[in-house]
Amino acid sequence: MHGEAAQLANDVRNLLALCRGCHDETEHERTWDLTEQLGWRIPKWVDDPLVVPALIFTVNGHAWWRLTSDAGFHWIDWEVSHRVSYRRE
Repeated sequence: MHGEAAQLANDVRNLLALCRGCHDETEHERTWDLTEQLGWRIPKWVDDPLVVPALIFTVNGHAWWRLTSDAGFHWIDWEVSHRVSYRRE
C-alpha cells in the first residue's frame, strides 16, 4: 500500500495486537471469512475500516470493542457469539 491507503491501514484505530497463532489465522485465505467476521481482518472494499469493531480478549474476558484514536477501545454491548457481516453496496 502507498500514500493515503497505507496511512489508513496503519492508523492506531485499525491495528490489533494479536498473538502469533491469531495473527497467522488472518494471513491464510482459508480463514479469511472467520477473521473478517471477528473484525481481525477488514475487506479492502470497506469504505471506513476505522468503524469496524473487533472481538478481542482483555483482562475482563472476550468482548466486542471499537478501537479509538488514542490506542484505547470502547466496549460494544454485543454477545461474544456475534459476528460482523459486510454488505457490498
